[in-house]
Amino acid sequence: MKKSKTAIEEFKSVKEYTQKIFLEDKEEKNQVSLKIQEEEIKKIEAGLRFEQFYFVVDVVNFKIIKAKGLETLGYHTETFDLLQYAQTIASKGVLDLMGVFWKNIFDFNQKGISHLQFLKPKFIAQIPMKHKNGDIYLIKRSITPFQYTNTGKLTQYLSEFTIVKKFNNEAPEPRFMDMPETFVEKFNLFVSSSFIWEESPFSSKEMDILRKYVSTDRNQTAKQLSLELSMTTETLKFYNKEILRKAKDYFGEIYSFDTAMDVAFFLKNCGVMG
Repeated sequence: MKKSKTAIEEFKSVKEYTQKIFLEDKEEKNQVSLKIQEEEIKKIEAGLRFEQFYFVVDVVNFKIIKAKGLETLGYHTETFDLLQYAQTIASKGVLDLMGVFWKNIFDFNQKGISHLQFLKPKFIAQIPMKHKNGDIYLIKRSITPFQYTNTGKLTQYLSEFTIVKKFNNEAPEPRFMDMPETFVEKFNLFVSSSFIWEESPFSSKEMDILRKYVSTDRNQTAKQLSLELSMTTETLKFYNKEILRKAKDYFGEIYSFDTAMDVAFFLKNCGVMG
């Protein structure tokens, strides 16, 4: 079984992956002027409300370069960094999936499949974040390009956050805005394949069962499902128990699953199961 990484391990993994992208020394020019960036920051900070915060990340150096409002989560804006951010994510599995999406977005971008603009497209998800006092909140996060080069390479991004409510078992439900539908379809397939074959904590047989659950009628009996999966009912029950055990280990105690089908639809709402 693949174990989800700790926050520090995931931080290091994403940092190393990202910085490899920038090892090549190329003549590239930024496409967004400092004036436009500063004007946008002024708008954001002027409109920042209670329980909202933001930060801008320098992707090349993998660090936060501008931020405001982290005090709403009990942290100091001046000292908050990306490692600390990773440690606020209250689920090991969700942190893993954030890494999967980040790497695949970068991979797509590097292949020229996407076309960046200033603040477009938007990638939105709801994530469980820990307040410094230990409380866990459901937080809406929106990520948009803040700087990119003439070759389409993302070099800065803007993350904006709004506390929605106390966390209560909600899946991330990632989605794009301002992105052609053809790209979204290709990207979702890409992420789903990556999770199934590279990142999943579940075995290939367990993934077959999970995919079957999201593509079939919820009211089907275990006997019907086991016949369609070419296994006995007892074997299906065994796999169901394993799926539940692995899901609870992977995603952590903040999530609860009663059945393997619950896990399947949760993964669908995480954007990694078609």
